[in-house]
Amino acid sequence: MAGKILVLDDEENYAEMLRELLAQEGFHADMVTRPHDALRALDSQEYDLVISDYKMPMMDGADFMEKARARLPNLPIIMVSGLMNTPELVKVANMDVTLVLEKPLDIKAFIGHVRRFVEPMTAEERTTAVAGVEKSPSETWVRTYPQLNHLSDATESSRQFAQHLWDSSRAHSYLFVGVPPGGEIELVTCELSDWFGFAGLPIHQFSINQIETLEVLQTIRELPGQEEVSKLVAITDFGEATAAEVELVQKLMAADPNLLPEGHEVCWVFYLDITRYPQSLPETGPEIFDLVKKRLVVLQPLRDRLSDLATYLKLHLERFAQQEDQVERALLSPGAVALLLGHSWPGNYNELVEAARRIIATPHLAPLSRDDAAEILGLDAAAVPVGLDTYLRARQGEFITDAATRAGVEVPAMLKNLKADPAVIKAFKNLEDLPLLYPELVPE
Repeated sequence: MAGKILVLDDEENYAEMLRELLAQEGFHADMVTRPHDALRALDSQEYDLVISDYKMPMMDGADFMEKARARLPNLPIIMVSGLMNTPELVKVANMDVTLVLEKPLDIKAFIGHVRRFVEPMTAEERTTAVAGVEKSPSETWVRTYPQLNHLSDATESSRQFAQHLWDSSRAHSYLFVGVPPGGEIELVTCELSDWFGFAGLPIHQFSINQIETLEVLQTIRELPGQEEVSKLVAITDFGEATAAEVELVQKLMAADPNLLPEGHEVCWVFYLDITRYPQSLPETGPEIFDLVKKRLVVLQPLRDRLSDLATYLKLHLERFAQQEDQVERALLSPGAVALLLGHSWPGNYNELVEAARRIIATPHLAPLSRDDAAEILGLDAAAVPVGLDTYLRARQGEFITDAATRAGVEVPAMLKNLKADPAVIKAFKNLEDLPLLYPELVPE
C-alpha cells in the first residue's frame, strides 16, 4: 500500500511545487507552510516521510526535527535547504537527519531518494484517489479529504469545496471561507475543528466587531493552554473589518508574543459574505485583500446544490421529528417535496433548518401535502411545477449542464460520472428527452 509524505516549507509556492512533483510521480503528499502545522499533522495522521526546509521563521528545521523525532523517533526526515553552513550541517547530522539535499534539487536524484522510503501509489490506488469526474490530465483533482462528519458532499460543487478546504487546512492554520447569507458556517467550523485535531470540543465563534474587546482577546490568549476547548477560532463578518481590526487580526495570525503565549498557536477561520465579495474588502488594506483573494474557499448557495439541499432537508426533518416524538410528521408527499426543492432558499442552510423545525412543530396530516407545506412556510406554491417528477427532470438538466461545465467535460462523460444507466448514456441525444436518472427519489 502507498505511503504518505508530508512536505514542509515556509515558501508556499515551493511547497506546492514539491507536492505537485511528488503527485506526478505517483506519491501521496500533503503540504504545510508552518512547522507547528506540520507537528499537528504528525499528531493526527501517519506519514512515512517528511521533507522539510531548514531556514524557516519561528522554528528552524533542526528545532522542528527535534520535536518531530520526540513524537516519532524512527520517522525518516529529508532536510532541503539552499544555504546551510557547516555548524548547521553538523547540528542536523548529530540529530540523525536522514538526508540533506541542497536547493535547487536534482529532480531525478530527489525522486530516487524518496523511493527509498515511500511506496508510490499503484495504478489502481491512483484511479481510486482521483475524483470521479473525467477531466484532462491537467484538470484532474485528487480527492484526499476524509469522510465528512458535519457537511454534506452529495454534489460535485460541495465535494470540490471540501477538497479545497481540506488542502487549505493542511497548508495553513488560518483560512478564509466565502459563504452566502445563512450558509453552513457552523458545519464548516466543526469540520475544520475535527481536521485540526479538536473533534468534539466546544468552539469559540466571534463577529469581527468583537475582536478588539478585552473579553474576547483574553479568551483567545488563554485558548492555547486549555485542553477542553477547540483551538480553532471562527470569525464571522470578516468583510466588514475596519483597518484597526485587520491589523489586530494580522498580529494574532502571526502569533504575536504580545498577544498570544509564546510558542502557542491558535487556528483561525474567517468567514465572508460571498455575495458582497470583493466589494467589501479593498478598504481593509491591500495585503489582507491579496491574501484573501489568493486563499478564499467558496461555498455555493444551497439552491445550486440540489442533492445537498435534499440531504439536509431529510436529515433535519427526521432529527426534529424524533426529538418531538412525531416521526410521522417527517413524511412528505411528492408535491411537498417538489415545493421544498423548488424553493430558492435565499436564507440557505439556516432557512432550511428553521423550515424543517416549523414543519415538525405544526400539526398536519401525514404525509405533508403540497398545500400544507406552502401554508406552513409561506412559500409560493405556484412557483414550481406541480409534479415532483416534472420538477426533478427540469432541475436535473440544469444540474447536469452546470456540473459538466464546471468539470470541463461533455454531458455523456458527466452522466457516466453520475453512474447513470449505461443504456441511458448510449441513447443520449439531448437533456430535454433524458429520463429521470434517479426515479427512486420520487415516492410511489
